[in-house]
Amino acid sequence: MLNFLSSMIWAFIVLVGMLLVSGISVSLLPNDNPLRELLVALSRKLALTLGLAVAAVPTEFIPVVDVLYDIAAPLFLLFSWGGFIKDAIALDSPLRKKRPVNQRQEIVPEEIPAPAGQLRRIRAPKQTAEEVDSVF
Repeated sequence: MLNFLSSMIWAFIVLVGMLLVSGISVSLLPNDNPLRELLVALSRKLALTLGLAVAAVPTEFIPVVDVLYDIAAPLFLLFSWGGFIKDAIALDSPLRKKRPVNQRQEIVPEEIPAPAGQLRRIRAPKQTAEEVDSVF
């Protein structure tokens, strides 16, 4: 029994180490790398599956909710993982759009040249007291 328990602890430590190494290596990949996109999507699906498994525990004690959960959760997971598989196949497609890497579109306002040595000021048109009172 002690040998089995120690081997399970070592397997858990190795698994956590592999997850840490893969997480760090994926975070160092460029944003448009298909491997990074695939691994990020995979980690999101695994987190979703783990979240549904954790949510199953409290729902076991409520009779009607238990039955609804037992029907809805597998269907949701099937739909979610099916979408992941479809997207993973599409990542390898030659028709995949190439996104520019870390390019930000700069929005430059239309500049009005100011006279030399002066700052450009924007002034509101002058209003009379009657115009201001007519607004209120």
